[in-house]
Amino acid sequence: MAHKHTQKQIDEVINKWRGKHAVEKMIAEYDGAKWPRYQRYRLEGGTIFHINSDNLKLTITPPKLR
Repeated sequence: MAHKHTQKQIDEVINKWRGKHAVEKMIAEYDGAKWPRYQRYRLEGGTIFHINSDNLKLTITPPKLR
């Protein structure tokens, strides 16, 4: 089963919210039928972007304080 939105649409949402922070890498992706499809990215500084690729809802997790 494929994501409902294209990678370009997903990237547009991420680029809108990431500001000047670089995306280090995609750290997880799920494209199955049991749970909602998503992609998870880590930005420089430790912020995590978790995006539901079906409805383009973005959840941002700030870096943990040490």
